[in-house]
Amino acid sequence: MKRLLFLIFLFPFILRAQTDTVNTFVFPGIQDSIPGTSLILKNNILLFQKVYSSALNKEELASALRSFLPTVNSFELSDVTNQTTYQLKGKISNYFVNFLKYGDGYRGVAYLIYFPLNADVLIQIKDKKYRVTISNLIVQQYYESSIINKDNAALESFLTKDDRSKIQKSNKLMKTAQYINYELTTSFDLNSTAKVTDDF
Repeated sequence: MKRLLFLIFLFPFILRAQTDTVNTFVFPGIQDSIPGTSLILKNNILLFQKVYSSALNKEELASALRSFLPTVNSFELSDVTNQTTYQLKGKISNYFVNFLKYGDGYRGVAYLIYFPLNADVLIQIKDKKYRVTISNLIVQQYYESSIINKDNAALESFLTKDDRSKIQKSNKLMKTAQYINYELTTSFDLNSTAKVTDDF
């Protein structure tokens, strides 16, 4: 009788121990990021998002960016109807990441870095700072040696796992992501080009 009473008392605890505590629902917002970069995984989509600082006020910064952006490699502003005074939209087309300038050569990078990127760019301007958000990063005409067809594929399909809820942490993919981050960071940095022209 004591055993039966003990089992009846213990039965609810055993049932509670069997419930799955892992929540499979993906909450909106930032899910993961790549350390040391501005690449984040937000709502299962990989984004580049960086805030740049400047000494210029809002109007001067908007004017400087409008004259600077046409010099960015493979970047094109959208037509005037999609623009506002302090929010600029554009696209990156056929953007090749120049990973060779970082000194490692061809070793240790993912195969996807050899293909051009296309993306949507949004630039939001405030006093003394601006934020660049690059979304919809697409690797153009990606193929492997065993595949004949060339397809466009989202960058997050290469860098994420578990239904795009986490970023893969392999060394090769992390190095590739860092090169993409370096290229995008320097491409949209208004201050880095100003320093070069001042010193020259």
